[in-house]
Amino acid sequence: MLLFNESHQQIDVEKLKTNLINGINKEDKSSQADIEKLLGDYYGQAYSSEAKEYKFEPATLQNHLAPNFSFIDIGKKIFAKIKKFLCGVLTSGSNATQIVDAILKSLSSVIPGGIIVELIVQKVVNYVVGVGVGKLCAVPVASV
Repeated sequence: MLLFNESHQQIDVEKLKTNLINGINKEDKSSQADIEKLLGDYYGQAYSSEAKEYKFEPATLQNHLAPNFSFIDIGKKIFAKIKKFLCGVLTSGSNATQIVDAILKSLSSVIPGGIIVELIVQKVVNYVVGVGVGKLCAVPVASV
């Protein structure tokens, strides 16, 4: 997996995984809405960084978007994609290493340029570990 920081420097993925595992805080009380907002902001930052890297003006994107566009909407979609991926590869018995690996793989596939911001990824990891894969991926019971 090839990942970069905001300065477009390659990240040592194994060191990043170790930092994320060692930084797990099950007491982090972030809500799903908090994580979705964070992911939307993260996407916007990564998009801007990637656009600047290629000498493309990120404001051009805003000019083509609907007037009521919000990166929060993107954050909700990113969270849904991450959740779908996690629930497809993890189980309630998955350990922290497996959770971190799956989160990094899913984020690297949806965030422009494979740009990883460790503090933001840590919040996502904390949320998933805190909620638990079993609860995150629970199938809702249909009402009869």
